Formats: sequence, C-alpha cells, structure tokens
Amino acid sequence: MLQEIKQKHLKYNGTLLKKYRIILADPPWPYNSRRMVMENGKTIIGIEDEYQTIGMDEMCNLPIQDICDKNCLLYLWATGPKMKEAFRLMDSWGFKYVTMAFVWDKRIPNPGYYSCSQIEYVMVGKKGKCPKRIKTNTRQLYTKPRTKHSKKPEAIQDMIDNHWEDCEKLELFARRYRPGWDCLGLELNGTIQDFLAGKSIKLRKTS
Repeated sequence: MLQEIKQKHLKYNGTLLKKYRIILADPPWPYNSRRMVMENGKTIIGIEDEYQTIGMDEMCNLPIQDICDKNCLLYLWATGPKMKEAFRLMDSWGFKYVTMAFVWDKRIPNPGYYSCSQIEYVMVGKKGKCPKRIKTNTRQLYTKPRTKHSKKPEAIQDMIDNHWEDCEKLELFARRYRPGWDCLGLELNGTIQDFLAGKSIKLRKTS
C-alpha cells in the first residue's frame, strides 16, 4: 500500500517524475528585516516587496529526494546572512555539502549593518557520484555588476553546463525558462508542491 501511494505521488502527466542529476535552487529566503535594499540612497524596499518568501520549515520539508537521481548535485544560492539556513536546507534535502562552487562579486554594494554587501555564494552538495566532468578549469570567482534585484547571472549556469556532461537538469524557484533545463517557479509556471504532487506543469518553452 505504501509503495502504491508513493508511485501515485510521483506521477507527472501520466508518467513517473523525471529524476534529475543536477538541481539548482535560488531559495526565497525569509528575512526578518524589511530594510533590505536601498535604491538611489532613498527608497527602502523589503524582500516581500520583490517576491514571496517561504518559511524554512516548509522549504526543508519539501520531498526533493523524490526527483533526485541516485547520483545528483545540488547547486544552492545563498547570501551571507543565510549560510546557516543554507546548510540546513541542503542537509534536509539529502545532500552532503562539498564546497563553495561559485562566488559572485556583484561590484555594486548594498547597505549593510556590519559592512556593505556585494557578494553572493553558490554552494554545492552531492549525493552519490558526480556526472562526468568535461572541463577542468572552471573558475570559482565571477565578477559582474548586479542588475535587477535578485536576478542571477546566466553565466553561472553556463559554467555548470560547460563543466559537466549533458544530463537532466532542473532549476527550482526559476523566474524564466532556460534552454537545456527544466525550470519551475511560482512566478513562471507553478509551485514545487504542485509539481511534486503530480500537477501537469510546463517546464520548458515549446517554441
């Protein structure tokens, strides 16, 4: 009976959910402070003004293991104040932290309480084995000025694509479609909860 329930849970559009070997996530971390972004030195903008956040318990309880191949990498975006939460989330999803894959120097600082903030991180966790590596000199540090709030540079995923052999890849909390990746996000096509529950969701552009 338990197996039947699990199989039903994994149904997607009449077939079993795809298993991914690379997953990238830019979680909508919850912040306590509304004073997160200052534009033109005057206007204060809070995270909730930019996108809908999700509580840590809810994110940690997402059954991401259901869509992971037995050999899978997780690339996880994190900010300085959310490193502790990032380690917790990675562990909850069944991944072992390996290293800091990328550091993005955004060049343009945001106001900060202890220092001006201009760095974001991409942690990498692993379960099982890595895909076959096809490039050996991928650089960790990436420097490019930030643009729209919370928009991440496509070059980071370019480097992931170029580093590993072609395999099934999924971006969680996505805000646009990307060639070669399945993309899932509230602003794009739906929630992770709906996807894992078997709701039919458009994951790629059709044209």
